[in-house]
Amino acid sequence: HLFDLGRINSTLTGLLIANPELRFWDTLGWFGAGVYIWFFFRWQWFKGQDFVCGAMVSPLLTLFNPIFVVGFLQVAGWDPLWRLAFLMPIPFVAASLLVRSTDQVFSKNWTVSVVGTRVIFVVMISLIFPLQFGWFHNETSRIPSLSSVDTHNGARLWIDLIRYLDNQGNREIFITDNVTNYVLHTATDHQGASHPKMRWQQNENPFSGNYKDRLAYYRRDGELIIINHRDGELSVNGKVSRHWRSDILKVSMLYPAELLEYLLTNPEEFELIWKKDKIFVFRIKGEGRE
Repeated sequence: HLFDLGRINSTLTGLLIANPELRFWDTLGWFGAGVYIWFFFRWQWFKGQDFVCGAMVSPLLTLFNPIFVVGFLQVAGWDPLWRLAFLMPIPFVAASLLVRSTDQVFSKNWTVSVVGTRVIFVVMISLIFPLQFGWFHNETSRIPSLSSVDTHNGARLWIDLIRYLDNQGNREIFITDNVTNYVLHTATDHQGASHPKMRWQQNENPFSGNYKDRLAYYRRDGELIIINHRDGELSVNGKVSRHWRSDILKVSMLYPAELLEYLLTNPEEFELIWKKDKIFVFRIKGEGRE
């Protein structure tokens, strides 16, 4: 996520900026690049709009300013740095450019200026969509993110589990796969494994190795074990953006094949307290628990 300017010139070694090839480019995209080029040629339309011009140059003042980046890293770290790219007012500038060009687009004249504006207008509208033409593939299009995925790939996929946990009076500690852990850790007030985002990014598996020994004898009495075999569908947004694997919600693959049977056949140690549609919640009894 960071780029050392020493890779360009050795005298600049140690000066860091945001990596322009990663999340900055994902935010800007081909459409945004087109907006910047068009803005440059029509900058006179924005004279006096200091807030727009200032926001358009904000990447130079923040993401690509080594002094700012060093200060930001001391306060917040590298992970949220790229989000300053959202200061670019691309949608608003694009809307202004498109609207102010409509007179020429629908004009009956065929001057060089009018034809050029029509070409730019068509190109910019086209860049909104995930087009593929030869070597060119617009993978930064936002169109795929507009599809409805809440029930099979989004917020409502495990909503019954979330609501069940929300109805628990006490703050529970739970053990589950790294993806479900990330969702429940952020969607409920209960406590899963710490650093949930890092755990799924590094594919850490709490059920690897001798998990039976850890569950039974590592003082986890009273904690919950959540076995989530309810898979979501492949993520188109993950595939296009490459922010996560397209099969990220194939969570059933993250559990040992014999784990569920082991828990079900040892009721003296693990109490099944809730189940629904391939999701099972157990409580570790431990010694002395009823």
